[in-house]
Amino acid sequence: MIERVVWGWYWVPTELIDIWDFLEKDQNFKVISAQTAASFWNNDFVHRDIYTLRVADRSYGRALQEFAKKRGWQIEIEYLKASSKVKYRKVGNLFVETLEDNVVGCLQRWAFVDAFATLYEHRGEIDWDRLYQNAYWTRVSKTNVRARQVLEYGFHQFEELGGV
Repeated sequence: MIERVVWGWYWVPTELIDIWDFLEKDQNFKVISAQTAASFWNNDFVHRDIYTLRVADRSYGRALQEFAKKRGWQIEIEYLKASSKVKYRKVGNLFVETLEDNVVGCLQRWAFVDAFATLYEHRGEIDWDRLYQNAYWTRVSKTNVRARQVLEYGFHQFEELGGV
């Protein structure tokens, strides 16, 4: 189906069930990120009603927001300067931010529960060296605290509680 959205015409999959169905069927490049990706990775342990997507094309991003608003979906769009810089994995027909980058991104946004739930759920799949390297250079938003310090503190707390 072709539908007019704001100032342009976009191909829209017919018979949409929900937002996940749309994200899977839509042909444009987008990466599921932030807490939305964490929710995906940790089997929706922490449920979110806002979906965060990274897109490379501003026109598509604006149209996507308008399209989502018409359907009652809350979408937050982040624009990529270079789509080659974002790390993602293809899962089915979805592009989802990698586990390591997602954990660091959640820590940066103060979404500690999302980050640690994702770590716990995928503790056997994480590239720990990459995670620690990325976390070292990233700071928690509006602080001087590095994400790696948060990781180490969180792991220390888990050990005191009896380990995981």
